[in-house]
Amino acid sequence: MTNDNRSPKGIEREIEEQRSDLTSNLEDLQDKFSIDTAVRQISEQFREHGGDMGRSISDQVNANAIPLALTGIGLAWMMFGSQQRPAAASRSYEDEG
Repeated sequence: MTNDNRSPKGIEREIEEQRSDLTSNLEDLQDKFSIDTAVRQISEQFREHGGDMGRSISDQVNANAIPLALTGIGLAWMMFGSQQRPAAASRSYEDEG
């Protein structure tokens, strides 16, 4: 509720205080969601839990070695196999024409 007994100077002072608070809040939010802060938080988490993550990954690789190897072979085949397709496709197109 508004107070009708406030002076214009008091109202201006309140507005300036609120503006200052908003500016401070915006700066805090910008800092919280900046890329530097995100990278810093990720690196802190990795430092704290990196050993756990490494052990977990190692355990999963040991438990699933064959599926992991097959997945790697499939990905390599997709990456390197696609480099030869355009040349083969253009040769067959030229042979037809």
